Amino acid sequence: MKNTQKILVILLLVAFGLTSCSDVLEVDIPKNQFSEVQVFSTEEGVETAVNGMYSQLQGYDYYGARMRLLLWPHSGKYHSKQGANIDANKLDVTNVNINLDKLWLGMWQTINQANVVIANATGNGLSNENSTLGQAYFIRGVVYFDLARMFGEVPLRTRPANKNELHLAKSSRKAVYNQIIQDFKTSADLLPDRGEYIDGRPLKYAANAYLAKNSASSQPTGFNSVTESEITATTISDFWEAAETELDYVINKGGYSLTATYADLWKEDSRNTSESIFELQYGRTGAVRTNDIIRDVALKNSSIIPNGANTFGRIRPNKEMLSDHIIQYSGIDYSGDDFISAGKGNDVVDLDVAVADPRIVETYFFNSYVRTDNGKDFNLFPRL
Repeated sequence: MKNTQKILVILLLVAFGLTSCSDVLEVDIPKNQFSEVQVFSTEEGVETAVNGMYSQLQGYDYYGARMRLLLWPHSGKYHSKQGANIDANKLDVTNVNINLDKLWLGMWQTINQANVVIANATGNGLSNENSTLGQAYFIRGVVYFDLARMFGEVPLRTRPANKNELHLAKSSRKAVYNQIIQDFKTSADLLPDRGEYIDGRPLKYAANAYLAKNSASSQPTGFNSVTESEITATTISDFWEAAETELDYVINKGGYSLTATYADLWKEDSRNTSESIFELQYGRTGAVRTNDIIRDVALKNSSIIPNGANTFGRIRPNKEMLSDHIIQYSGIDYSGDDFISAGKGNDVVDLDVAVADPRIVETYFFNSYVRTDNGKDFNLFPRL
């Protein structure tokens, strides 16, 4: 995202609730900061507020790190070497897990920033009113979609936080999902079409794609008329049909297309490709601490990392996950095996390159790799 200095300003403003509202804590605005009215009085100021929403969404306490650090180990497919995630490795996350605590806070901060933008941009008459509101409703829908799938019943906040609603009660799953659907439908009406706004920002079709995702996740788009106890095979079929309708619209009207090769998606400069519906940008080595996705998964001193770059490699595929992939796609006959033997130096996997799925070597490090700092072999599964 651009305009880093502006993003920092808006983060400071939103973090304190943008203090012009009468029902929030009253504090004096420092002379080197802007009031809420000032920020939302010009197109440039509004764009700064929009940048702030994206900065929070991709920040360390949300998509930048915490969500991945918590959910990947808890999925049962990955193992975390982070001490804070011992409980997640056991698929039993507790309330003392710092990633859970920070993620929860980061998600609500993102929702609050979206609510601040919605409250102040609605009816402002500026030329970017619709694109601003479309993005704010879209981001709020994305966050609530994440919250609902992770926690079920959560508080439903649709306006900026104030001192009288700090301890808002949970809303039902029905109410939360109805709000998600409404936010995505509203954003689909307000978001721009291709070529009408900033490249890389979500188009209206992104909202349709999320509506489809919502339906395909077995979350009823008909929650207004169907309760969970009334879900039947017929209503489940309706959910899939709703997803199909939204996806057909995205495919036929959105102008998206597959890249020439799968590898094109992973080139260093391949941002916002023809396949991209909604993506967040991160640096190659996670040099900015809000963007740790590369450092979390890239093995230290491995060949894909520039020499001297600081990576953690704290999240790794489980042995079961890698074993399953190799058994199924290696081209080797593992008939009757459900796990690859491991634990000795001579336990190695040699792929049949003529038939093996090339994604194995493009996705995983296994057997061993040569460290770039000292030239020595570092053993991995199945050698250990």
